[in-house]
Amino acid sequence: MRVYLNDELCGIETKSVMEAVTKGSTLAQEQGHMVVEIIVDDKSCQEKDLAALEASSSSIEDVRLISTDPVQLVEDTFADAAAALSEVESLQLGAAECLENSQHSDAMDKLNEALTIWHQIQQAVSMGTTVLARFGGTETGIDQFEKAIVHLEEQLRTLRSFLKNNDSIGLSDSLRYDLAEVVTHWREILQMPIVHSPTEDS
Repeated sequence: MRVYLNDELCGIETKSVMEAVTKGSTLAQEQGHMVVEIIVDDKSCQEKDLAALEASSSSIEDVRLISTDPVQLVEDTFADAAAALSEVESLQLGAAECLENSQHSDAMDKLNEALTIWHQIQQAVSMGTTVLARFGGTETGIDQFEKAIVHLEEQLRTLRSFLKNNDSIGLSDSLRYDLAEVVTHWREILQMPIVHSPTEDS
């Protein structure tokens, strides 16, 4: 079985696909990278698929691991999240205006779209903080993100309470003011440095 890391043949000798991935991942970590894709005989697979593939290890010819700089990955993820905030902001304001004009169906459409994007942002940032905890993220930055996620969840629970109680005024005010402040805060923290600078380490 040949084991490659980023198209370079590794000096890993094994007949086990799981061992190939484990050793290849360790090698990537030693280079300051993390594995983001596993390709077995030209087929992309997930870690959860490896146990099933283990039984056929003897017939597997190639295991290819694609790795990347985890900090760059998180920076790109956070940049995408920050960009998505502009859409959330617009949808929230649009939903509030629709509620104020008794356009409830349009308001719900905008609100549901905003909530979907918030969920995507939350998931992306949660993944990012997990990666940063392993690869040199600042404790202050990670703590800020974790607190922001908790606060967002609290605000969204309040929002759902207004929905459940058919409180259009409370819902509109929450969208126009409270969640607008949440967007501003998230925009700020997503621009923070996420790793220690050289001056901090010296």
